Amino acid sequence: MKKKALSPEEVAELLGVSRTTIYREMSRGRLSSMKVGARRLIMLPDLEAYLGKERARVLVSDDALD
Repeated sequence: MKKKALSPEEVAELLGVSRTTIYREMSRGRLSSMKVGARRLIMLPDLEAYLGKERARVLVSDDALD
């Protein structure tokens, strides 16, 4: 089953940036996220909107989501 959301840590790893960079983008409103309990999650459509669909699909392959 595919994941429908990624943690900020997973997104940082996919993009090759620091976790701090991802949190900064979220705090500036450039990357949308949602809070689920104590966790912050980035939904795949929000990641696609941030990166562009084609780039997001290349980075977030089925292998990365399993």
